[in-house]
Amino acid sequence: QRRRHGVRGPPPSSGGRGMQNRRVDVSRHHADAVRRRISVPSKWRRAAGGRQEAPAVVAASDAPTARTPTQSCGAPACLKQLGEEDEHFVLRPCNHILCTLCAFKSQVERCSLPQRCPVCAGYPESCVYVGKDARQEVPNKASNSIEYTRVNIPQLCVYEQHKDGLKKGDIAQAVALTINTVEIRSGDGNNRYYHRDTVTSMFALRKDRDAKDKNRLLHFANPAQAFIEMQAFGAALHATVLKPSLEAELLPILSPRELLELRCSMEGRRVLDALLYGMATGEVEFDGEKFLRRDVQDDQRQFCSTIAAADLLLQNVRDKPGYFQLLLFTLMEKQRLTRNFSDLLSAFRLAPSRAYAHSDQIQKVLDNSKHGLKIGPRDLVILLFDNVGFKVLGRQAGYDQYTIFNVVIITEAQLKSAGFYRDDDASNRISRKRRHTWRDRIKNVSTDEEKTQLARQVFGINATDYEILSTCVLEDILFAIDYGEELVAGNRSSITKLPRFDRIVNELTRDIMDRLSAVGDSATSSTLAASTQSQASAGIIPRNYLPRDVDDGLEIAGPGLLNSVRDNGLEDDSGAVVGENRYGRNGTKLQVEKIDLSAKSSVDAIMQYSVTFAENQLAEWRRTKHKYPADAEEPIASTIIGLGCDGQPAAQAQRILFDEYEVYRYGNDSAYPEHLFVSPGGFHMVLKLLNVNGEIFEDILREIVGAWRNSTDKVNFFIWPNDPNQRKLEEKWFQLASNHVAVQHLKKTKGDKVTAVEVDDFMLERARQYPLCALFLLENRASKIVKLMINSERMGDQTGCVKHFFSAMRLAMPLFAVTHKTDYMMLCTELLIWYDCASDAERLIYERFIFTRLTANGKSCFHDLFVELSVMDTRQVCGRVSVKGLETKLKHAAATIPTVSGRDSSAQTLRGNAGGTSRHRTCVNLSNDPMYCQFYSAVEKLEAMRIWSDEPPRIKRKGRGDHYDICDGEILSVPGGELDASILESHKIGVDRTQEYGIYYCIDNYGKSTRTQAEVDLSKRDMTVDSIKQSMERAMILGTSVKSRDFQPKWCTIALIKKEIDSHCQDLQVMGKDSIEAPSLRKVSSKHDMISALIKFRKKIFDDHPGVRQDIETRISEKFEKARQTTKKSRVELLKSTLFRLSDSVRSLDRYNAK
Repeated sequence: QRRRHGVRGPPPSSGGRGMQNRRVDVSRHHADAVRRRISVPSKWRRAAGGRQEAPAVVAASDAPTARTPTQSCGAPACLKQLGEEDEHFVLRPCNHILCTLCAFKSQVERCSLPQRCPVCAGYPESCVYVGKDARQEVPNKASNSIEYTRVNIPQLCVYEQHKDGLKKGDIAQAVALTINTVEIRSGDGNNRYYHRDTVTSMFALRKDRDAKDKNRLLHFANPAQAFIEMQAFGAALHATVLKPSLEAELLPILSPRELLELRCSMEGRRVLDALLYGMATGEVEFDGEKFLRRDVQDDQRQFCSTIAAADLLLQNVRDKPGYFQLLLFTLMEKQRLTRNFSDLLSAFRLAPSRAYAHSDQIQKVLDNSKHGLKIGPRDLVILLFDNVGFKVLGRQAGYDQYTIFNVVIITEAQLKSAGFYRDDDASNRISRKRRHTWRDRIKNVSTDEEKTQLARQVFGINATDYEILSTCVLEDILFAIDYGEELVAGNRSSITKLPRFDRIVNELTRDIMDRLSAVGDSATSSTLAASTQSQASAGIIPRNYLPRDVDDGLEIAGPGLLNSVRDNGLEDDSGAVVGENRYGRNGTKLQVEKIDLSAKSSVDAIMQYSVTFAENQLAEWRRTKHKYPADAEEPIASTIIGLGCDGQPAAQAQRILFDEYEVYRYGNDSAYPEHLFVSPGGFHMVLKLLNVNGEIFEDILREIVGAWRNSTDKVNFFIWPNDPNQRKLEEKWFQLASNHVAVQHLKKTKGDKVTAVEVDDFMLERARQYPLCALFLLENRASKIVKLMINSERMGDQTGCVKHFFSAMRLAMPLFAVTHKTDYMMLCTELLIWYDCASDAERLIYERFIFTRLTANGKSCFHDLFVELSVMDTRQVCGRVSVKGLETKLKHAAATIPTVSGRDSSAQTLRGNAGGTSRHRTCVNLSNDPMYCQFYSAVEKLEAMRIWSDEPPRIKRKGRGDHYDICDGEILSVPGGELDASILESHKIGVDRTQEYGIYYCIDNYGKSTRTQAEVDLSKRDMTVDSIKQSMERAMILGTSVKSRDFQPKWCTIALIKKEIDSHCQDLQVMGKDSIEAPSLRKVSSKHDMISALIKFRKKIFDDHPGVRQDIETRISEKFEKARQTTKKSRVELLKSTLFRLSDSVRSLDRYNAK
């Protein structure tokens, strides 16, 4: 009997032939086997236009039987008659007979599947070979058991397991993941064998048709089962993928950008990264350069999450933190994190453990102490220091004061490159003999004329200083002329880029800024090959180490990066690579000590430490001198001992030296040698000069700056900055606007072609006519003095320009003299004295190694700013509040900061600049947004005030309306009131005070540490409306008050009270009234007694002579009224000074007169 059954086979296997629907005829004996959904040979498929049926097969018994002449091959497509001697096979347990050819075909066609019977499609357990003279049973190792198929045929296994769910639609996809491992193992004796292992995990996915999120369409059909299966699969990946991804050796701590570059390079890629990235994104291709570009931030985030996840997983199989953990650990050290939060990060393997952090701190502190300072006898040590304070919270609030030291080591090799230690050429050595000593020089002057000449020569403003100032003024005007069209057009159609005009002080700097604006600056901080910098991966940020040379052979990260660092010699004593940051570039070690720098004893201790350090070097030189040539130069430490700090400790150190000079005259008993030099920093001098500028010109600055800063506090932030950056970022736009307005108004009368000298003459003429314009012109000159001092930091070949700095300092000293900056007057005069007497060697050391230091990107900065940056690095690690264990934390910070900090803040981000060059450093954008560019706001305000126009200036009245008061009189009116006209002569008055100061303290009484206002007047002049009102009120109190409480404030001194008593006595003598007896005071009287005596005396006078009080009030009012007035004649005479008129030699240059 025959039946016809429809059979559907499993999906095609890997590398095998497809299985399709078939209909075959089999005997009833094998009906149950056929009901299973199994596949049959493809050649039995239904022929087109007809049907081929398999013939009946004669069953064989379970045991081998004798040959039967009528037996035939059971394969439906064969049915070959088998003779008595023909070889054939009998399949077990179905007992179907196959000829040799059909048996072979069944083996070939099965591919990776178990063998199947061509007749009944069953799975034979064995087959019996029947030959002429032999009979042998061959077991079939392949079967359809779930244990076998799971290991060997997972595709068939997962199909068999989930076929019902797939047919019904309950399951969308069945998944089988298999890992096969093969290795050679050692057996007994010397035997070795192949060990094979297979892990298969299977699970099914179902669709969630109600899901709105396309990423959540598939869910696990059986989450519990999938959890177990995937755990087994993951355990297999642990040994095959995770552990092999461990790196044998870690590089130094990387910044975020460096870590990204490393993982994008061929040397830094890990298999685990590829596995996780493919699993996270579904992508099979990897493009490392793509992740470095700025325009693919989404892809960059995906890859960053991948490498972070990989490091988190690897943290389970390694003892020390990985790149990602060290990166976060470095950033965490700069934050104020709670212990719970730090422990949470450690628990999630995001950061190292608390124990590691603690041991790391201890180890670094020990290493730092172990290595110490390795200084050769002919090296030069420069000690730069500043205070760093931490708030103490609680009932006993206060400040915990520490001092941070930057120990700068100038090596013997560096000194040789500067021209020192020419041991083989004694004739060309740099002279170390001082030009003269100051005490010998002042001994040779005796007359007032000689003293005045010496003071002018050393402290006075010379012709070169005025030429430098004149060049700066005219270059700014010339810039406004050359870029007049761009400034008028503005930022309307496209972004207007201007050169860094705030860096232009002469023709050379103008050429440099124009060139940088056109071509951009060189990429000094990129580790990419030069050929790729301008391409897709050009957005590179500064990194921890900054190779000096970037050539085509330098690869992204990997060995290229490491070798470049080592080629630069940036390795410590142990051979570890140290990043070329500020500390590496300057050979600087960091130290922190718990001392209060405001105390005189602390400064004294620091000075003694530096002297002792130099003495130790000289002792070491004497001990090792035999190793050098016989005529070798002595160490530089015998010529100069350098200290650098800001104004307050520098002034304190100078007073200590004065005290030493008065007692010992730098003799043998003196604790300090004459070559001990304390350098005041330029950064704090610029800051002080900016504050002086705000004090003098407060009223007009409030009016101008108020155009874009809409509150008093915001304006104060500009006028009295705590950081020069608060001022100079906006000051440049105001000065450019002032020149631009003057140029545009002059063009209206003289045509489109004007020269810089013509514009300056136009501004001078306006100043002659109107006092307010003269005040604005004075502010213009004062701002140029600030600009010169600021730019002296960056001029020169990475050393700054001492010449410009000293010129700016001499121009600034008169401003210090009229604003009571006593410390800076002393520091400036002493620095000028030292430089005047210094030897060629001392001057060279100051100019090359003390005046400025290098930043991370190779730019020069004032030495006190260099220390301020170290304070910033320390605060990033330790914060601003004093906590338990702060001293240990500071010690750790001092040990680690030189290797992990001191870089640009942009190094802590992943994305670089939009282009291949740092254009934000080589040009500025002209914008209509007053938040970023204040140019148009300043232009609008200046035009509204008519400062540089053909009409009289005006000031806006208080209130909402646009109502103005014309300022065409002889009174200096400013917004808010009227000023003392002597403010226009403040610089001239300051010049006279500076000369008087130099004669009295530096010539007649040199070494005098106590300096009072009674000796030389450096009092602050009244230069604002508020200060004038306050002075008038105080004058009225001193002259007329009879109330004791009015004399209690500190400003009311005993000397002023005594002066008023003397004034009353003179008034009585003039009136001829001797009936009222003047009070008799002891030589030493308290303030209370002086006040009582004055009040009693004054009451008697006012009672007996009522008109005296009115006379005094009238006299005071007339005095202040007269002070407000100025005449055109006096202004004309004032404006003839070189400060306003500028240098004739500079004004005559063709550059400033050519149209």
